[in-house]
Amino acid sequence: MVEREEEGVTVKDRLLSIEHDAAFVDTLKNQFPSFPVIPNERCGSWYVRPSYYIDNGIHPVYFKSTDGHEGEWSFSTRRLNMHLLNVLARYGGALLVDSSRRGKIPDSFSKTVPIWAAIINETLHGAGDWLNTPREVVFLEEENCIREKLSTFRAAFESVRECIPGGVPLCAPVRVFWVYPGSEIPVFNGDESFAPLILVTASDPELTVEGFTYVPGAGDDHEMWAGDLTVEKFWARGDVVTSNKIAVDVHHVNDTLSFGRIIGDVITNAESVACDDSLTGFDCIVILDAGFVCEPLSERIVQIKAVSGTKPGARMLRRSIDGILKSVPLKGRTLVLCGRGDDLAVGLVLCLLNHGRSEVTKTSIRRDFVSLTKFGELNPQRATLNAVHDHLLKRIS
Repeated sequence: MVEREEEGVTVKDRLLSIEHDAAFVDTLKNQFPSFPVIPNERCGSWYVRPSYYIDNGIHPVYFKSTDGHEGEWSFSTRRLNMHLLNVLARYGGALLVDSSRRGKIPDSFSKTVPIWAAIINETLHGAGDWLNTPREVVFLEEENCIREKLSTFRAAFESVRECIPGGVPLCAPVRVFWVYPGSEIPVFNGDESFAPLILVTASDPELTVEGFTYVPGAGDDHEMWAGDLTVEKFWARGDVVTSNKIAVDVHHVNDTLSFGRIIGDVITNAESVACDDSLTGFDCIVILDAGFVCEPLSERIVQIKAVSGTKPGARMLRRSIDGILKSVPLKGRTLVLCGRGDDLAVGLVLCLLNHGRSEVTKTSIRRDFVSLTKFGELNPQRATLNAVHDHLLKRIS
């Protein structure tokens, strides 16, 4: 990886800053040993050891700061984070981790999560004054404005509630706490009537250290600075060994359609795909990723060189949907893969599920998406969903 300067900050500065902040997260884990520590994607994953959540089969959460921006408060039906309720019910509490480039608490934690908790609590435990925000960053006037919108947010949740696989998981009322460098640490006696959800901001915008330039929120926008370094490689402290077989994490939607995440680095030839155990039995494999080289391409492999999680990747998907659908057999088993497994692949799966339907609406697409969340928290970017809507809704108009 080439170290490059960006406004006087090097990649090494960023990594040392992440290690510094991750040590703060470690100290909190020691104080709450029975609670899992879960990253808020995507920045939070740089600060949380995989053993704190992955080893227990726990998925990251995804609460966006934009859903908490002042005047733009929202409850997202695309990011329901229902699996977090199962975690809270099982462990009695949890720590969520994110960082902030400036300010003590990011909007994702000061407002987005409190809105989510208020809606969940009202759904499971009835009406009440469930909204609670940190007064050090959210003024009472803004909190009251958010409170006025809760009924609208609740209606949005109810519109997709019946599509949630298994329904809304039951747990004790969720109570939110905020922890950041220099703040007080809450203390629990173990018999609380609520489930503590501790929101940890790992970075300290006011910190200066000797030996390197400290960068608060250093893990943010890693596409701009990390190069080939990934969160997995960072925590493994080594490069993933290139294999001549692709490794994937596959979810089966129905008898003919599956999707998944690419784990390996390079497909050296099409035969290596065919001989991998996880990929046998598929009549068509659609690979939506620019980092994989398939040589030679077999007839059953369709590859679109697009990068998940980017607007150019979503534009590439938009341009390619028609061609992909023509290549996918009407009968047989199809597997859709992308680098993240929760963005471009999900978008194409929605198109495949609705392909040939006589009646398609935004509501029906949203319901299909919610049904897919039984495989874990899915986070397709807005540009990907816009591409799906444009294709499906224009097709029937």
